[in-house]
Amino acid sequence: MTKLKLLLIAFFSVTVVTTGAIIYIQHVNKAKQEAQTVETTEEKKAPDQTAERVVITEDDRNYNEALSALEMAGHKAEPSIEKEVKDAFKVVIKECKTANILEIDYSIGKHLKMANHDMIMSFAVALQQNGYDVNVDDIEVYESKSAGVVQFIVKSTKKDTDSIFWVGNYYTSEQQVNIKRYYGGHVGKAFG
Repeated sequence: MTKLKLLLIAFFSVTVVTTGAIIYIQHVNKAKQEAQTVETTEEKKAPDQTAERVVITEDDRNYNEALSALEMAGHKAEPSIEKEVKDAFKVVIKECKTANILEIDYSIGKHLKMANHDMIMSFAVALQQNGYDVNVDDIEVYESKSAGVVQFIVKSTKKDTDSIFWVGNYYTSEQQVNIKRYYGGHVGKAFG
């Protein structure tokens, strides 16, 4: 009987130790999982609390497209050339806002002698019929790869509507504007 008692005691001892080890391992694993869950939750919350989300609007996309259409987007033109382009655009905008769209004066004095007529009509439609406006101070002027030519981005805005970004060339020796393309906005059915 002594051997039987010893075997039973050994069996119960091994069972108790094994059960204790299993319970301990489960407890440790559960604690690790809870710690990981807390860390994951904090990691998810941290970006929202510390950094603002960057939202790219349709205007941002259209502006970036217009900017990428330029030959030398990273090189702003000299301030004197920029002023010259803005002064020319004051005349162009006035002509496009006031003239009958089919009777726009494409003369040297209106800075439109070298202009693409369809694009100028589209510009006029945007201003006259669709109610867009241009702040001349927001016109951006950049150098180009061609001598005597700079490039511009003109932003037309309208409340509660995507902006239109007009891209083109300004010929410095001729002092003429040529709009080549537009991005975004709603120009209209007639010429857009």
